Amino acid sequence: KMPRTVLLTGAAGNLGKDVVAHLHEQGFKMVATIIEEPAPAYFADWGIESHVLNLLDEQAVSHWAQNLLNAHPNLDGFVALAGGYTPGSLEQTDGASIDKMINLNFKTVFFLAKALFPHFEKQARGGQFIFIGARPALQPNDGIHNIAYALSKSLVFRLAEQINALGAGKKVSATTLVPSTIDTPANRAAMPQADFSSWVKGEHLAESIGFILSEAGRSLRHGELHMYNEA
Repeated sequence: KMPRTVLLTGAAGNLGKDVVAHLHEQGFKMVATIIEEPAPAYFADWGIESHVLNLLDEQAVSHWAQNLLNAHPNLDGFVALAGGYTPGSLEQTDGASIDKMINLNFKTVFFLAKALFPHFEKQARGGQFIFIGARPALQPNDGIHNIAYALSKSLVFRLAEQINALGAGKKVSATTLVPSTIDTPANRAAMPQADFSSWVKGEHLAESIGFILSEAGRSLRHGELHMYNEA
């Protein structure tokens, strides 16, 4: 049986390391985009093919995706982990912070999804998109302290809905995972008083991504999975 090939962005981040570790255990072949060389050492350990790509350069992404699909014609998964965070209330939020968040959280997903969709649509196995949502985009009371972030993540949910509408009957689906607070060193440093045990562990998110990509997970449709734990 051929190993499945998936593309990841943000694989060098905190959550990324947990995800690639789990997908490697599951036998996936992985291609990852990175911002700059060198790739993390564990990429070599787990046989991850990496490419430097500016995810915000629409032409570059489109051209690169064509080369990727020529090299890996059976690629049928895209796990979008790249993103960023900016706090700020309504009055603290300016156009620059809106642009920054839409770039980091939405365009990094959109340009690649747009480039991959036609390929997923025409292959018999279809294809899967996995996006990372955010609770502030769903619950306004959680978004009032990070308006730009919440607005940018809300676009990710809308994109998943559009992909699910377009992919209906073609085995193409988008699933959005919605963690509350992910237990990362950066989040612990930012919120030292918090109850870390109530947060979502990166390895649990990784296992959820592995499940979505499994044969059972492939039958999920219009998935929005809320991983809030007790946070």
